[in-house]
Amino acid sequence: SKDIGVEFAPDSEITASATLAITSDDADQPQVNVSLTGKGVLARDGIWISAEELSSLPMSGWAWEDLKKEADAVPDRQPMSKLAGDHDTQTLAIGLVYARTGEEFYRGKALTEIDWAMGTEEGSAQAVGPCRNVVSYIITADLIDLENYDPAFDANFRKWIDEMRFVIWPDGSFIDEDDERTNNHGRMCGAARVAIAVYLDDREDLKKAARVFEGLLGDRDAYDEFIWKDDLSWQADEMNPVGVNPVGAVKQGLNIDGALPEEMRRGKPSGVFAIPPDHTGYPWEALQGMLVEAVMLERAGYYEVFDWSDQAILRIVEFIERLALEFDDDLEPGLTWWATGDDRWVPWVINSIYDTDFECEEASHGKLMAWTDWTHAPCY
Repeated sequence: SKDIGVEFAPDSEITASATLAITSDDADQPQVNVSLTGKGVLARDGIWISAEELSSLPMSGWAWEDLKKEADAVPDRQPMSKLAGDHDTQTLAIGLVYARTGEEFYRGKALTEIDWAMGTEEGSAQAVGPCRNVVSYIITADLIDLENYDPAFDANFRKWIDEMRFVIWPDGSFIDEDDERTNNHGRMCGAARVAIAVYLDDREDLKKAARVFEGLLGDRDAYDEFIWKDDLSWQADEMNPVGVNPVGAVKQGLNIDGALPEEMRRGKPSGVFAIPPDHTGYPWEALQGMLVEAVMLERAGYYEVFDWSDQAILRIVEFIERLALEFDDDLEPGLTWWATGDDRWVPWVINSIYDTDFECEEASHGKLMAWTDWTHAPCY
């Protein structure tokens, strides 16, 4: 066997086909033909979104007003080691307003807040704290074009995020968490890993992260080294566990296609598979990390990510919607299976990507991401 590199360098948005012919001294098969297909896609700036894309969004309406108010406020400086802090997405708001308006005041303010955050991850009890927080700082650095705005600061910023991904926290490094865990901790760290790799142009680690993500969504041939040590009753096939249950999965009459077994098992009181299921909001928690990671991968060149494993990311949302429609009436007052609180930014992005019409509510601070009611569904 031999690995062969094939370069495809289109200069337009086309799909092209070719045949790689390999000659052989095998008398019965003197030539092997391998079919190749490549899709040319226009490159897009921006790790999450670009200033060019933002330039057409309105500077009016409630979504913009919420964003602008946050950018103008005094940031609530909470360290990256704190799981529930919003300083990261407050800083993101500042970066978004700068990218839309070009006002240098916001550019300087964003840099100041990034500078404050650097080092506040020290002492974290778990990797998930820094993982949840660092992504918005990286996206903000990209939005304000930190590399050209302040090259010296950018060099320090790059060194900081590069080293952070290899720090061994009590539960492992960012990369360990991504490689081993399919739950929300692993998904937050997967997003952080990809954000760092894209910002540093570390194509090798980006490729590894993409393979892990492909395995997470259900392709065990792509990657199958996750650690499974807890209840597997929500798995469609307990002998072959996956991060997202496959198309058509049914258990005891319940459609579990798109379920996240590692999060469904965290329902209260037991989490063991049951009908109706024990309630938990953790599927949304994991999906926040997964969706941010997927968007960044897609923009970095993995153009089919939202189609992987039969549109696994869409199927996750469809599964949660089915739970809400079927079982919300059985829940205690105030509880729902649908997106609430810091999860509310997710449906806006899903609708934008898949052209769906899932229920949306005003979105502000989330984990890793925020303000998508303006960036992904502007109000005119």
